[in-house]
Amino acid sequence: MPDVAATLNYRSLDESVPVPEFLPNAREKPQLFLWFYSPPFGEKPHNAMIHSVPTTIHDLRGHENEFLLEETGFQIVCQDGVWENADWDDERRIKEEYYKLSEELLKKVTGASKVVFFEHTVRVRRQEHAAAGVEDTPDTRQPVSRVHVDQMPKAAEKRARRHFLDADAERLLRRRYQIINASGTYRLL
Repeated sequence: MPDVAATLNYRSLDESVPVPEFLPNAREKPQLFLWFYSPPFGEKPHNAMIHSVPTTIHDLRGHENEFLLEETGFQIVCQDGVWENADWDDERRIKEEYYKLSEELLKKVTGASKVVFFEHTVRVRRQEHAAAGVEDTPDTRQPVSRVHVDQMPKAAEKRARRHFLDADAERLLRRRYQIINASGTYRLL
């Protein structure tokens, strides 16, 4: 497959929209905000604008071994045939089978002694949900159409504290830890 010219969409700060007073350091440091619920009367729901960047998307097939988690922040690992008949709508199978296989794979690739799953999301384009304004939950999430970061460093620390007892969290946070997104293809793209 040849390289593909594409446009990546980022959110950037629209400084013409006032930042709500209650945000920490709202006046000293410009920051993005988004109301998850209806904003107060007269307030804008966010101060983000879309910043589009033309780029080239490269097909990595045949080059998988050139990318290592420690060097590039991602790694492609193939498990031929494992998920050819996956039923992504079966929660029990996902948790009992996919989690187990993913845990083994993550330990093998990273050398981790412990793997903890805190959630999974099956992203499927659902036109009827988007049109009807269905609430965004792990069961209804659409594929993300913008470049984004799933976990900032502080959020990763909070996530670790949420999923471990206080004593375990303190002990583990003194060591190296990572949040890793493990992806599987739903179907061939």
